[in-house]
Amino acid sequence: MKILICDSVHQYLVDGLTALGHQVDIFNDISQSSLLALIHSYEGLIVNTRNPVNKLLIDSAPHLACVARLGSGKEILDLNELSKRKIKVITSPEANCNAVAEHALGMLLCLFRNILKANLELRKFEWNREENRGIEIKGKTISIIGYGHTGKRFTQLLSAFDCKIKIYDKYVTPVNDANNIEVIRDLSGIYDSDIISYHVSYMPENFHIFSSELINRMIKPFYLVNTSRGMVVNTKDLIKGIEEGKVLGACLDVFENEKPSSFSEEEQSVFKQLMNKPQVIVTPHIAGWTVESKLAIASSILSQWPENK
Repeated sequence: MKILICDSVHQYLVDGLTALGHQVDIFNDISQSSLLALIHSYEGLIVNTRNPVNKLLIDSAPHLACVARLGSGKEILDLNELSKRKIKVITSPEANCNAVAEHALGMLLCLFRNILKANLELRKFEWNREENRGIEIKGKTISIIGYGHTGKRFTQLLSAFDCKIKIYDKYVTPVNDANNIEVIRDLSGIYDSDIISYHVSYMPENFHIFSSELINRMIKPFYLVNTSRGMVVNTKDLIKGIEEGKVLGACLDVFENEKPSSFSEEEQSVFKQLMNKPQVIVTPHIAGWTVESKLAIASSILSQWPENK
């Protein structure tokens, strides 16, 4: 099988596919237009978020038999068209779930304990102890929205912090196997939370599920963590919530538009407003980006790749 890889992958995957007799071509950071021009002769395709496998691409690939998505999230895949063509789809949501969960926890600790702020101040010889007095996760109520691989792993990590955990998922039935975990069936059950953390995949019904509507229903000011998908959060409403004191802070690894070069004037303005909020900690969609997860993703995809050449 002739396979095109569109992003940086662990050498383990390249070596493994080659050992199986496949021809592997790697085009890191390939543009969508260049991919469209090349794909016609390939039978296998491995992509990341920047290259959507849409109907146009699928129609341009008459020999395509297998598509693999590095990591989790199928929103870039036209699953209906792939199914019609009987093209095998491979994802690896379990491979980076620990990386994402650790990152979410790390961001939350940084926000609660003023770690980033204190670090920058100390580098300027500013020794501010009282101003950087933090708060603890212990005793807080944390609502986890989405109980897939990542939500489950985040729950496991939080269990060591002696906090109350609530789990909400429309499609998965969590097992309530600990005294500090409550499974809720209605979203109103999260309204008394100190922290809301999103671990959902993106689908149209999840568009802006975090908005002023939810913010205004919360019983008390709270914190937001989003390491899932940027379109889950209405950024304008988040900024408004922070300015009104209803949202105490936010940890964001994902954003509504993650291509700064394509920002409209309005998007630039909103992004600058967000960046000017000291209560917000941000990272550039790197929660699942670790040395270990890169190997785990490669291993997962290789184990699922069809044996036929």
